[in-house]
Amino acid sequence: MTTSEFNVSINLSTFQSNPVPSEGGVDASSVESIRNNLLATGTTFGSVSSGQVVLINNYPVTLTSTTVASVVSAINAQSAQHHAVAGTSGGNLTLINEELYTNLPVSVCDGTPGITAQLGFASPTLTAIALPSTLASSIAQKRANLRWNMIMARIGQTMTVNSIHGITLTGATYGVFPSNPTAISFNVVLDTDNPYAYDASGNLVYGPLAVQTAVATALTDSDTLVVDLYDPTSSGPTPPGIVNGMCADTVVVGALTSNIATALAAVTVTLVV
Repeated sequence: MTTSEFNVSINLSTFQSNPVPSEGGVDASSVESIRNNLLATGTTFGSVSSGQVVLINNYPVTLTSTTVASVVSAINAQSAQHHAVAGTSGGNLTLINEELYTNLPVSVCDGTPGITAQLGFASPTLTAIALPSTLASSIAQKRANLRWNMIMARIGQTMTVNSIHGITLTGATYGVFPSNPTAISFNVVLDTDNPYAYDASGNLVYGPLAVQTAVATALTDSDTLVVDLYDPTSSGPTPPGIVNGMCADTVVVGALTSNIATALAAVTVTLVV
């Protein structure tokens, strides 16, 4: 099967001052998925060697040098395969799963015997993100997440998505609700090398323009949906596995812009392969 991969970048900076219900921008993560995505911070970073192999989410990553910065680079170079993102904190290695891959904590195992302990991940510290403190901030994050779903739905109208990876937010503080990023970018792999879509006039467009048109059209969409929502003002029962304050509620999702030309100008799409 022939596939194609595109990088999509959305400039959200002009939409940051949008009023309710058009605030929040676009974010692939919901409050619930961010809460489930635990940041793993290693203990003291030890002595490692070039050529050693560590399994990140069961995918082998070969180290290229001896520093924590080089380990971070080696891990992040393979994020499309293992869906984890590395960083540093106080000279120690940190790991967290990419957005859309948040159901389980990141896994670190030996490829080369002893490498997990050398990286400080024999007993890492797992840190959960605090939930929103206000209902308004929770709703704003939900709106951002629902716009992401609208983008996926628009792409899926005429194209089949094989995978999404490399989601990157700019201007957002992870775990601060709403994240309200100034930009979001991601790579989308489609099951064809000739994707198509329809523009605002009903004309067929192809290739990167098709992806750009689908994404931009989603930025002009609005909807009213009944969804799961975290409400910090709710104090209902807490059955096993259910976060206290979770409820079903109606959320109005406003368009980021009503002008398709403005939306198209905010979206950049390039062919990766």
